[in-house]
Amino acid sequence: MMIFLVLCSLSISCQNVEFPGLKCRVKSVDGSTDDVTGKWQLVRVKNFNIENGRAGEVDYSCNDILYHFDAENTVEITGGGVEFVPDSGTYDYELTLTPFGRPDGYTMKI
Repeated sequence: MMIFLVLCSLSISCQNVEFPGLKCRVKSVDGSTDDVTGKWQLVRVKNFNIENGRAGEVDYSCNDILYHFDAENTVEITGGGVEFVPDSGTYDYELTLTPFGRPDGYTMKI
């Protein structure tokens, strides 16, 4: 299974800030603000359906879905198995600058 995530403004996910429009308040988990290595909580997935041209968004702020990235390009996902999220487990990942023309975004292949 391959999952592509577009991660925009990675640094905001590790800061104590309010996330406007989320169902639940999110507290920070440990991790660097300038590197994907560490623990990250999934709060929102934005998706695009190529077949019908519609964009969508799923709020996971009330779920406890954590991604723990290590320096060896391995990620451990806990709380997964919901729409757009792989089952809980350990996966290889690849992080590249987004091909969608956004200078502040990244594309992750899991």
